[in-house]
Amino acid sequence: IGSPMMNGNGAKEITQLLLKHRHIGEFENGVLGFSCAMMAQTLKTQQGGIPRAVRENCTHLILVGKSKDEKATKSIYEEVGKDLTFEEFLKLQDMAINGENQHDFLFMDFVPKCNRKKYRKNLDTYITLPSQKCNCKKSNKSQ
Repeated sequence: IGSPMMNGNGAKEITQLLLKHRHIGEFENGVLGFSCAMMAQTLKTQQGGIPRAVRENCTHLILVGKSKDEKATKSIYEEVGKDLTFEEFLKLQDMAINGENQHDFLFMDFVPKCNRKKYRKNLDTYITLPSQKCNCKKSNKSQ
């Protein structure tokens, strides 16, 4: 954020790369394109932040720590909490980032194979809310 890569022509070029990444590279052994991870201290900024088109097309998000600014928390919720109430979003944050370990984080998967595997504390512990219904093909066959 704030670097030439995230401003002006640099922002346009990085946005194009990140939006077209699935189509770059050769198809080899069932793999196409590349994956990209971006790290930022804030999700949105006035200038030089992660472009909106990139934020809207990301497949995963990791939230490390909680913001003390309720306006910032609400802004994050409005971008990523489409299927949650604000209270559920706060509860998820509390369950994942509860102060036990300063490195705990909330991992959000926006394209999970099952709705009940959308949220995790760190990478290894799934967090499910009562409102989340299973949509697994395996589960639906047995119902």
